[in-house]
Amino acid sequence: MRVLAFSSLHPSLGAPTTAAWMPGRLSALAAHAAVSAVVPRQRGCWPLPAAARAAVEPRAYQLQEPTFWALRGLHRERRPAQMLAGAWPTVAALHAAQPCQVVLGHYLWPDGVAAAALAARLGRPLVLVAHGSDVNEQCAVPARRAQVGGALQQAAALICVSRALQQRLLEWGLPATDATILPCGYDPQVFRPQPRAAARRALALSGGPWLLYVGAFRRLKRIDLLLEALGRLPEARLALVGDGPERTRLADQARRLGVAHRLLWAGALPSARVATWYAAADLVVLASEREGTPTVLTEALACGTPVVATRVGGIPELVGDAALLVEPGAARALADALAATLAEPPPADRLTARVRRLAWPEIGAAEAQILESVVH
Repeated sequence: MRVLAFSSLHPSLGAPTTAAWMPGRLSALAAHAAVSAVVPRQRGCWPLPAAARAAVEPRAYQLQEPTFWALRGLHRERRPAQMLAGAWPTVAALHAAQPCQVVLGHYLWPDGVAAAALAARLGRPLVLVAHGSDVNEQCAVPARRAQVGGALQQAAALICVSRALQQRLLEWGLPATDATILPCGYDPQVFRPQPRAAARRALALSGGPWLLYVGAFRRLKRIDLLLEALGRLPEARLALVGDGPERTRLADQARRLGVAHRLLWAGALPSARVATWYAAADLVVLASEREGTPTVLTEALACGTPVVATRVGGIPELVGDAALLVEPGAARALADALAATLAEPPPADRLTARVRRLAWPEIGAAEAQILESVVH
């Protein structure tokens, strides 16, 4: 089976940790099919040079990065057509050399809408994957929701990373009744339990307990609430792995709250280094106001590290009764849950059991089965 995977969700030279899970998902699928990944890049977000690709592209699949013209912030509803115009020559050449049997579009808007147009031109079936903000944010815009609706009508199958995301699509009035739930997974060779003392020595950490946040510094992640909660836990320290537009505002808030001396800004890191941080931490925390099924929690659980998070999106499905969840926006409740988990952490084997089924080999086999059923 030959699969054309189409999505802008993939690490780039300028953002090597963005969608860091995508190479793992594509590689897992490539164990069962020949995968060509077409990753459209807006002009100004340059493709990866060959020397940089090795760090983010396992050689299990072919990667092409055509560029397209678009003015940032303008004519957003035309973005699928702009993607299509930029990607079509590359897709046509790939298909002429080695015809694909199915088009797989990750992220419903604008990527999935453009993937639907590609599939129609090629005369091939379409499978779409909904991830989170494509549903929660993009579909909130009526014109984009209408475009997504047309793509979903065309799709032979729909995959959602959580049951909550499928329900949100149905609430938007979009056809998602027959969706298959298939979260993003993790690399069991990278994310696995490791001795905490050794991990802390590798990171030169002392003191604690250590709380850990991993992800983008965006407003919807509500790291500001995490800083407020930290103020209620005078013995705790917080490591922040990632980067983003909220960095300066969060640093100012930390100084106002008097917790700046208990923060460690670790920056954006490759997966292997992030795994060391999971092993070193006493607890991983996510205070988001919206989520799909966050990979950070999957990876943390795979490492046997306790988590505390908000009760949003697919998080309750993921963690079950293995973690304390709080309502979004409640700093005091978040602090209480953190304190309770630090005082009585769940056993590591209970945490790893929650995500054992989400290792990449299992996810790749399940996704390949869906695509095979569409092809045949």
